[in-house]
Amino acid sequence: MDARRIDLSDIINVGGSYADHLGIAEDVIKQGARLGLIDDSKAKRVLRMIGAQGESPNGRLPLFAADILAAPAIMENPQEFKSWFNGLDNKGTKEQQAANAVPGMHGHHGNSVSSIAASGQDLPVRDHVMMLNEINRNPEYSDVDMMGTNRENMLGIFEQEHLRDAQMNAHLDPLKDGVTNTGYWQNDQSYHSEMDPIRRAALVVDETLRPQQALSKAAFNSPLNQEGIQVAADDLGITTDELLDVSTNSKGKTQANENRDALKKSGFDAKGMGKVLHMDRRSAGNNTTSNAGVLDDRPGVADTRARLGMSGNMEWREDAQGFLSSYLASNNPRRRR
Repeated sequence: MDARRIDLSDIINVGGSYADHLGIAEDVIKQGARLGLIDDSKAKRVLRMIGAQGESPNGRLPLFAADILAAPAIMENPQEFKSWFNGLDNKGTKEQQAANAVPGMHGHHGNSVSSIAASGQDLPVRDHVMMLNEINRNPEYSDVDMMGTNRENMLGIFEQEHLRDAQMNAHLDPLKDGVTNTGYWQNDQSYHSEMDPIRRAALVVDETLRPQQALSKAAFNSPLNQEGIQVAADDLGITTDELLDVSTNSKGKTQANENRDALKKSGFDAKGMGKVLHMDRRSAGNNTTSNAGVLDDRPGVADTRARLGMSGNMEWREDAQGFLSSYLASNNPRRRR
């Protein structure tokens, strides 16, 4: 059987073959970044999104499944890379913003995709996915219910309560009073010394996910954020649940986004509301950090390629006319694993 042929159950259950395709997708994005086809910042953002994505709620296919399955074809046909990458980027952005029901509201991941992806980026890709599956499926971790980028799990938080409020925001540094650090949960965690994916999952849950999710929910449920949500709902004459509804219409747009657009059209003054509610109280300092190694190759890259019938030494190059092609590089030490 063709090594790239996928049983649908493997995708629904996020199995080993899905993991291999995820590894190739990561490989493709890193090749694109190395050649300057995309900005490093965009490459890192998308790598974190796909690396944090496990199973989707309500039996849906994982958000990026179709794009992930196409990765081997992109590796061999790099001229298709930009449109493939942009599709990934746009899909993730749309899903992240699906709960944005009010102008000025941000879509917040209860557990940041950067921290989830970083928790396994030093593992071979199958072990990384095994770790995610353990977190998603083990009943002991059922309270950790905000994994990946899924519209049902996005928290609609006003900008001040998301990033700026020194007293309470979703990204406050737990060790520094009044300081925002959007990268705190992806750095300097002790679990990297544990290479078994099942045992690491337990450490990631306790060190990173549970405390991070608690902070996220506290910011969403803060009096200021909830009062802003109530004001917007009252303006539309609906309940807060109806305001934040993420069910989709026939075009894939959420009701929350429809509500946001209706508020914009009616001239709803989100900034004015923020001033009335004193959302502009003392602003937090900013000391954002970021984990290193996002664009480095995972351990076992060549093995992942081999399982999908690909050469471990496949590289991309661009000719003088800007045409991209793949080729086999011999004796490439970067690919020795």
